[in-house]
Amino acid sequence: MNKNVVVVDLDGTLYSINTFHHYLKFIFIKSISTIRFWLSVRLIMLFIRRILGFVSHAEMKYRVLSWTANYNIDHQKFASSIKKYHNYLHNLETNTFQHKILATAAPNCYASIIATNHGFNHCVATTYTQEDFASFVENSKEAKKENVTQLLKSLNLNEINTLITDHIDDLPLMKISKEVILINPSSELIKELNEHNIKFKSELH
Repeated sequence: MNKNVVVVDLDGTLYSINTFHHYLKFIFIKSISTIRFWLSVRLIMLFIRRILGFVSHAEMKYRVLSWTANYNIDHQKFASSIKKYHNYLHNLETNTFQHKILATAAPNCYASIIATNHGFNHCVATTYTQEDFASFVENSKEAKKENVTQLLKSLNLNEINTLITDHIDDLPLMKISKEVILINPSSELIKELNEHNIKFKSELH
């Protein structure tokens, strides 16, 4: 039985920022204020290696999550600190969806809080479960599509009515969505979607 389902991306869509970059600043400041200098130094070295291209974005995310897994971080406070970057999404706010899914590559530790704060009843995000990096999978691209699809199956659903995103990384999800809404699409993104014959609507902010 089909029900109304909307899937919404986080960074650049529901929020105008890259939330993970703000999260890095948040935990770095916390590491200094709580005199966790070992963490501060590790973060600085990781940032440098990332800038120099020695570390991928996925590995940087993995390292940060593994280092802070047992670190007392107020994720609710972090979520509140970036709430000012929330985008009012017309199609999300003016329609009634039975299932609202926040699907993001951002860490679940704060993405799930953001989802709850904005009335989503499901969150599909990047999780860390003490695995090694070789087993770590960022909730992005094909992995994101598979995780959303698995959630839909668990809910006895079989389609996405509306997908709201800003990024080509969500192309796998676009291909299985009845309606695609792009937030502030660039000319490059529009060209790429036209090449893939993806029909879409635009919403500017």
